[in-house]
Amino acid sequence: MSELRQFVSQIPPITRILTLTSLSVAGLFSIDIVKPVSLICYWPLVIKKYQFWRLITSFFVCNIHDQPMQSLMDLYMIYSYSRGLEENKFINIADYIFYYVIVTPLILFTSPWTSALSLQSALLSALTYTWSIANRNQQVNFYFITMKAAILPAVSLGFRLLLNGKQDFLQAFVGMLAAYLYNCLETSTLGPLMSLIKKDSNQTTKRVGTLNSLNSNTYIEELYYDGYLPAPSWLRKLITGSPNVAYVRPRNNFSDGTPLSSDRSPTGRTTSSNTSFTSRTTAFRGKGYRLGN
Repeated sequence: MSELRQFVSQIPPITRILTLTSLSVAGLFSIDIVKPVSLICYWPLVIKKYQFWRLITSFFVCNIHDQPMQSLMDLYMIYSYSRGLEENKFINIADYIFYYVIVTPLILFTSPWTSALSLQSALLSALTYTWSIANRNQQVNFYFITMKAAILPAVSLGFRLLLNGKQDFLQAFVGMLAAYLYNCLETSTLGPLMSLIKKDSNQTTKRVGTLNSLNSNTYIEELYYDGYLPAPSWLRKLITGSPNVAYVRPRNNFSDGTPLSSDRSPTGRTTSSNTSFTSRTTAFRGKGYRLGN
């Protein structure tokens, strides 16, 4: 029991809340204490009956699959991607909360278009996209395919359409669209898609070896940019008690406050049945003294 408590305490706070709440909701469903219909995002009840809690609880409701293991695996992937982002991309907790403040309303507002009742699948797709951009040069395994993380979102969308149908594809698409808009805000650009269009429109010579070019680090770096969107001062003050707090917890890979770049990847190893990724670890980091001082 102490080992379990220690493991849970080592999970970053936002990821811990997201994961444990989703597990608790799934457990309440399984023993029929709570019915999924009371927590899903159903807009008529939100508007007419003022059941505003549905706007939050719908992100913790697992999708109903023919195979229950699929829901459990989706939850594990949410844990993996969320932990990778919280430990290695965002400087402090307030910035990571600000990420959800932007992404989740976008998913909510598009849910009537997709007829989605559970929004956890869209949230997973948003986390997948943001993690893939932050770790774009990292090698990942998706089912039987090895690829760079930069193209994982597109491949994931394709598999959802082929295996689960149009409904699941639309839910994943709106989640990635929300994460894409967040990426536009944090980089002050129109995103990777616009970079790709401009690159193709300015191409004056015939490209040789297209496949190798698409897989090269140079090509990927031209499409994706590093950015960082700090939380507003009022949110930082609300979370940390001061708008000028730089850190509220130690970072895993680096301590200089620099956002995650292409040559830095999350520490550790995370695997799942359909997606896995491995990264470099540092055995000894030293005290950080600069030579010549």
